[in-house]
Order: sequence, then structure tokens, then C-alpha cells
Amino acid sequence: MIGRIVAVIYLCLLGTLATADIHPAYFNEPFYEGSASDIIFHMLSNQKTTLVLTSPGGYVNEGFILGNFIRNENISVIIRERCASACSVAAMAATDLTMEPDSALYFHTPYLTEVRTDQTIKSMLLEHSVYMNDMNIWFNSNGFSFEFWKLILVTTDINRYVKIDSVADLDAFKSTSYMSKIPVFSNKYTIHVD
Repeated sequence: MIGRIVAVIYLCLLGTLATADIHPAYFNEPFYEGSASDIIFHMLSNQKTTLVLTSPGGYVNEGFILGNFIRNENISVIIRERCASACSVAAMAATDLTMEPDSALYFHTPYLTEVRTDQTIKSMLLEHSVYMNDMNIWFNSNGFSFEFWKLILVTTDINRYVKIDSVADLDAFKSTSYMSKIPVFSNKYTIHVD
């Protein structure tokens, strides 16, 4: 009788291990148009539940798309080395986030990569304000304080980032009372210049 129970437990464990996601998906390149769809397709087709991210960033909309997938599908995210710009936007949506030693998230204010020659200053400002509003909504929908978004907006640009090197530090930005105690250029939350 005990032998049968042990055999059933073993077979149940074997089935669980065989279906477990022991090999994560990896993304180690810039976020170009279509990158998020490619990652999502790969993860769904291969039944991946963990994503390892290393990226200098790219198109912020791709970060939004991937972040929504990460949050909605409860994807575990591991940050390896540098995860900047659109990469950090996607990663902040994870409820299960791990940062490897010497890894960091780099946040900066979004910017326009091109201005059409037929575009007026008014239309350019409107387009930019839409991105700013989208970012504010994104930070809020992922539980981060407006003060964190304001810190990024006021202190960063295309070459200056807010660098965060631990999950605990990232989680601290979900509290507005914590933010009021952090000077903008404190030693803890450095403004990293490329």
C-alpha cells in the first residue's frame, strides 16, 4: 500500500516537473517596433512563464505592450545587467520581479525620436503631451506614485537616468510618503549620465 502511494506521489511530481517552465525566455536587444509582439508570440508558443530582460530600451509603446502582457499573464521577470527606458517600463509591470547582482533599471522621460517636416510645433507638443499622459497613467496603474514619475520627468533626459538597483528600492517608489523624504539628487537614487 505504501509503495503505491509513493509511486503515485512520484508520478504526480514527475508530471509537475515535466510541465514546469525551467528554461526562461530571453530578450537581449533594443525595443523596436514589433519587439513586444515577437516576445509575446515566443512566450505563448513555448509556454514560457519567465522572461529575462537586458535591453538599452527603445520604443516606449513596445514597453507598454510587453508590460501589459507581463502583468495580465503573471509573467516572472528577471533583470540581468541593464534594463533601460522601454525595458524598465515593461519590467515595472511585473508582480514577480528579480534583479540579479549588478543589474539596474534605468528610467528617463520619454522623448520624440523624429519630427516630421510637415508637423507644426502645436501638433508636436500635443503628441508629446499624449506620451506624457500615457506615462503618468502607466506609473499609476502599476502602483507607483506620481512623485516617482515627477522625479523622472524633472531630472532626466535622453542621456540622464534615474538608476534603481534593487527590487526593494523600486517598491519604495510606490509610497508617496517615502518619496517626500528623498532629495532629488540624493546619493541613494543617483542620476546616471551616459
